[in-house]
Amino acid sequence: ILKKRKLISDIYKKNFTPLKNRKFEIIKDNIKNKSAHHVFALIFNNLKLRENFIKFMKKKKIFCYFHYFPLHKSSFGKKFKRTGMLNTEKIYNGLVRLPFYPTMKDSDIKRVISKVVEFNNIN
Repeated sequence: ILKKRKLISDIYKKNFTPLKNRKFEIIKDNIKNKSAHHVFALIFNNLKLRENFIKFMKKKKIFCYFHYFPLHKSSFGKKFKRTGMLNTEKIYNGLVRLPFYPTMKDSDIKRVISKVVEFNNIN
């Protein structure tokens, strides 16, 4: 399972990294840690782009999900004074999970890539 998830992750990275005028970031691998490759996320430059991307993909029958809710936005977290959490806010407003599961067919992977590239090129 891990080999297949790593393969999908590598394919996504290979296809998205060279895109010109990319509207999103790709989380870089940390060579100090070993990834379980359980999620492949894109981090869009802003909330509007993220929401437009999710809608675009949904119209194409590809379901992408928001994944991250920061602790400081929770009712518990609001009890603590936190300011200047720029990285947290950027990830919160931009992160989207792509379809990513070990039984994905090559055709499914290619379709996801094609639609991500299409969205990137029209926005």
